[in-house]
Amino acid sequence: MVKKYTVFLICFLVLFSVIGCTDIIKNNDADLSEILFFDIGKKIIGIDSDSYEIKLDFEFDTYVVYGDIADDERIFVVDDGKRVGVWGKQFFVLDKKGEIEEKIKIFPNSRVFKIIGDKIFISNSAYTEDGYTGLQILDLNTYELLYQSKKIGEIINKKNIQRHNSSVIIGVPPFVPLNRKSYIMKFDLETLQRESIYKFTERHPFERYDILSYKDYLVVTFNNSREVLVFDLKNNQVVKTILIDELIDIPDRNDDSLILNFSDPMIIEQNLVFFLRDNTPNVDYQKLLIFDKDSFEFKKEITLNCKYDLRFYTIKYIRDNKIFFQNGRNICVYDYRSGKFLKDFIFHN
Repeated sequence: MVKKYTVFLICFLVLFSVIGCTDIIKNNDADLSEILFFDIGKKIIGIDSDSYEIKLDFEFDTYVVYGDIADDERIFVVDDGKRVGVWGKQFFVLDKKGEIEEKIKIFPNSRVFKIIGDKIFISNSAYTEDGYTGLQILDLNTYELLYQSKKIGEIINKKNIQRHNSSVIIGVPPFVPLNRKSYIMKFDLETLQRESIYKFTERHPFERYDILSYKDYLVVTFNNSREVLVFDLKNNQVVKTILIDELIDIPDRNDDSLILNFSDPMIIEQNLVFFLRDNTPNVDYQKLLIFDKDSFEFKKEITLNCKYDLRFYTIKYIRDNKIFFQNGRNICVYDYRSGKFLKDFIFHN
């Protein structure tokens, strides 16, 4: 009798580990359009953007990265491996209750996942022997592999996958160890034909950057240079250069420690907005720079009333007038109009 119970218990534990997702939903009727998803270790947390209430709490038996959500409320979560150094090789398709509907195999260590139109764009963070990373494009409905390359120059930032009309613009950063420079490429969404539209051969060839596409513009900020390039996507030419040093007061230091990180071009309330921060522990110098999105004229700067040193935080979402930052298990929210600190979340488990 003891052996039977033992066998039953082992079978149950094996089954549970295969399922891999524990549903701990706070609200079964949650409106997913109002929820912002964050990956916290082995959990996916869904936070209401208005009330800040935790609406969804999915727990897995592996580390996970939030992917994206489809219009039909399929939630995509990437397997990030059961422990450090063990890469995941799949993504999960969940319903809104957190139940896994499908598991789809992809490149190992694929931490970048973005839905554009009826396609899924996936990039991995694992280098091949010659220093390349991979890019896969899947059909959103059938999960059929439509395109695959193992010769992408460097790890692609999720924000650097941007839609422009019937195309997708992808900014590829440099791979300095092998002297490979940055470039920007474009995919036709229907044919998936790929072309290179700009190579950074002279200006910032080895610098990481962020992009934003709107109208026929492509705005490029360089993380450690206070210069902005604006491209006209009709002819792939630089039509505007913005020099930040000419617009705002820069901290005066007598040493070489001043490195301002300039990043995250975004559209908020019809304005073009950039995030500027000091790369030293200086919570007093963390700003939003506001420009007219059509004329590119500088309007004003807003100093974030910072409770946190945001050097290692990533802007995850912009919802109404609120900006949501994340660094690992910490999430904080700031008001875009005033720079005021609004809310924070600290997840310990």
